[in-house]
Amino acid sequence: MSKYKKHIEYQECDFPERLFHYTSLPSLQKIVETKTFLLGNSYRMNDMRENEVLLDVLEDVLNDLLETIPLDFQKKLVEQINLNYRISVPFCFSMSAERDSLPLWNGYGDGGRGVSIGINPAMLKLEYRLPKNSLATEDCLSIHDVIYSGDEQKEILKNILVDFYYNSLRSKQAALHFSLSVTAYLLRFNPIFKTNDFSSEKEWRVIYMPAIIAYEKSPYETSDSREDIFHVFERDVVKVFYPYQIKQLEDVVTDIILGPRNLTTEYEMKTFLEKNGLSRTQVTKSKIPFR
Repeated sequence: MSKYKKHIEYQECDFPERLFHYTSLPSLQKIVETKTFLLGNSYRMNDMRENEVLLDVLEDVLNDLLETIPLDFQKKLVEQINLNYRISVPFCFSMSAERDSLPLWNGYGDGGRGVSIGINPAMLKLEYRLPKNSLATEDCLSIHDVIYSGDEQKEILKNILVDFYYNSLRSKQAALHFSLSVTAYLLRFNPIFKTNDFSSEKEWRVIYMPAIIAYEKSPYETSDSREDIFHVFERDVVKVFYPYQIKQLEDVVTDIILGPRNLTTEYEMKTFLEKNGLSRTQVTKSKIPFR
């Protein structure tokens, strides 16, 4: 199997026993009371290079393949990428393999005042793959770990480009066929390519990616116009989310770790969880001596 196909097609996966979502207390309250994970627009994540890594890797790979893939094919691909990139918006819910990490408390857990939510990823009942190119919501939703290695990222893109180039030669409009096919595939990898600077986070993501590709005469102006996307209006910004409802939250949320600067007692948190049907969820305190 090609290196890229193992990410695209459904694979059996030995998930980590637990993954952890660092967040604030108000966000925990919303998750528990609504039984919903909010997948955020990836363009608003804290990594300033989010959604740019793939483009940088692609530029390097195209330069490496100048002797294999003609320049007119490459130019057509770049045109399609530029046309579709900004409207193909991934929505992500981030989790980490790290249970109690000071950098993650500072970055995502409200400076240690929030919580780390322990999640059993197998009970999410999501397929381990990248989102499919489909208008069916269930096909656009999946789970995958992030790829940080630049060498692995380059190898994946190289395999895609070479495979699709040779397949496209059978088409009368080979360059167009190549650019459309490769664009559809590349966009699916966008949510899991990050720089090695973030590798310590050991991130996994629940990903929702509406598969609306805007060709030149597409009736769609934005992928955020889907009915299952909702908007939150704040003081100076409109934020877009995909609400992923969890039918059996008590099977998914196994632990709540109170942050090192969280003043909530285990009793107070436990009574809140029990009131909302999470009586089996364990509550513990961070072991990090931080105040």
